[in-house]
Amino acid sequence: MRRARQQAIQLKQVDRTTRSGSYEPTPREIRRVCGEIQATWSPRERAKRSRNMGRRPFVIAFVSLTELNEAAREARRSRR
Repeated sequence: MRRARQQAIQLKQVDRTTRSGSYEPTPREIRRVCGEIQATWSPRERAKRSRNMGRRPFVIAFVSLTELNEAAREARRSRR
């Protein structure tokens, strides 16, 4: 990881500044440095940083209003 940081610092030394003076690496530079950093990750760290972080995807249940109304009517009828 130290090597990746050193390279990131070197990239900042290249004159790629915006009008406000902030550094803007190219998308290619970003991908390269990110790849180098990620190459140092253990399988556990990679899993931890995965997009879903090991969680199951959230699924929204589909509810039929017609079926819900019918069930409510039947529940009312059965109470009588």
